[in-house]
Amino acid sequence: MNHFFQLTIVAILVTIVLSSPITGDYSKKEYEDECKQAENFLSNALKKYVDEEFVQAYGKILMDGLHRLNKKTEDAIKNETDGTKKQEAINFAYDSCERLLLFMKDLEDKMKQ
Repeated sequence: MNHFFQLTIVAILVTIVLSSPITGDYSKKEYEDECKQAENFLSNALKKYVDEEFVQAYGKILMDGLHRLNKKTEDAIKNETDGTKKQEAINFAYDSCERLLLFMKDLEDKMKQ
């Protein structure tokens, strides 16, 4: 019986760990800050590399995508009644902005080489 109880506890803990998001939940402020940081970095890159066609073309596409992501996220936060779905939208937007920022920093590092 003791062994069965231990296995049950382990199974419950594994279920809890696997069901929680890896990245964790972010606040609306954290999402806004991360996306603002990505937007500022992208704006600065567009100004800094004004003669680079690649940067200008893809930078404008990324900026448009970032604005659409922010609009969709704000709409979800405002209109969604399910708190879980609101949190999913915030987490998705935060992760997307974080990846965008990392991508842009990596790209800039490669351009400097």
